[in-house]
Parts: sequence; C-alpha cells; structure tokens
Amino acid sequence: MNSLEFLIGLQQASLVPYFFGIIVVVAGCNVPGLRTITPTNAPPNISYLLSTDTRAHSGITIGGRGYLGHEIVAAADGVVVFVHYGERAGYHVRIHHGLDIDRPDIYTEYFHVYEHVVKEGDQIKRGQTIGSIGRRGARGGLRRVLNQHYHYLVVYGAERPGNYSPLDPHNYWFGIDQYKVELEKGLNIGPFLIPCFDPNKNYQREPVRFTYPVRCN
Repeated sequence: MNSLEFLIGLQQASLVPYFFGIIVVVAGCNVPGLRTITPTNAPPNISYLLSTDTRAHSGITIGGRGYLGHEIVAAADGVVVFVHYGERAGYHVRIHHGLDIDRPDIYTEYFHVYEHVVKEGDQIKRGQTIGSIGRRGARGGLRRVLNQHYHYLVVYGAERPGNYSPLDPHNYWFGIDQYKVELEKGLNIGPFLIPCFDPNKNYQREPVRFTYPVRCN
C-alpha cells in the first residue's frame, strides 16, 4: 500500500484512506483541501518532513523496499551543479532547474543515491536517469542501515549546499496549478495524483514544475 506521512516539524497532518493508498491533506498550501496521492506503478512516498533542524532529511522520502536498484530520474530539465559522496548519506546530487513564478532559482536535491551516472555540469532532461535507489550510506555505509530509500527535496538558494531553504514539493508538481484552480471553484475532484514522467508530453520550462522523481513502470 502506498502511503505518505506528511509532517511539518513534529505536527502530523490529516491522512485519509483512498482506494489503493493514503492521501494527505497538504498543510503547506494556500488552497484548503489540497490532497495528493502517489503513483501506484512506482516506489511509494513513505514520509515527508520539512524541518530546519534536519535539512538533509527535509522533503519526500521515497521507499525502496522491493525496489533496490530502481532508477532515480530528474524531475525536470536542468543542470547538475553538485555531486558529492558521503559515507553515511551515499551520493548527493543537486540540479538547478530555473525560475518559478516568485522565486529565481529552484533546485531539486537527491540524497542516498546509489551508482550515480551524472557529473557536475551535465545538462539534464526530465526523466533522465541520474542514479538508482540503494541503501542509506550507499557502498561505504551499507553495513549501518539496510532499509532502501532515498530523499527528494525542492529548494531555492545558492548552488552549493548549506545555504538554501526547503520548499513544499507538493506545490511544485506538474499540473498542480490547474488542480488548485479547480479546488478554488469548489469542484469535487478528488486527490491530486502525482504525475509520472511521460516522454510524449510537452512540459513548460517556466514556471518550473516537476514529475515524480523515480521511474514509473
């Protein structure tokens, strides 16, 4: 079963059963009633945390149980600006995507990447493979924690880590703006299904909006 536990600090948001998964009432949105649900044909979201105390774990945690080696993909077109390996965190990849409506520099962060296939300076296309799901502490730290997962963040700020602010990723999915308009009209449209990358779809470059950052089957 897919699940998404939405936390802001230590505050848990409302979770509502919905067919094949659990939907979440998104607290970080200015439109009441916004709810999201993860794709069923890809590794599930298992938690969400937005905390200034643990920035490396802010954002969405995508579970990898049964998905060891599954492809992590770029959430939108961009440029790789940072690749770093740490014994406990595995590979950390940062991609600069460009402009949002009201923020000048939007980036996505990918932590605990295993077997990365990109380097700094690479031009990246949406849906392009950047690595795979491994275990926390990939390679050097495999003995420490054995659960498979990786962390996905949307941030704005400087190109190098350590000077940025996390954003609510649920406000940046492709199609979310139209969904919010329909919610504001009072339409009963159900939860927002986080979109998978579709190679046959045309995606606008600005404002930047993202697709699910793992390969959908």
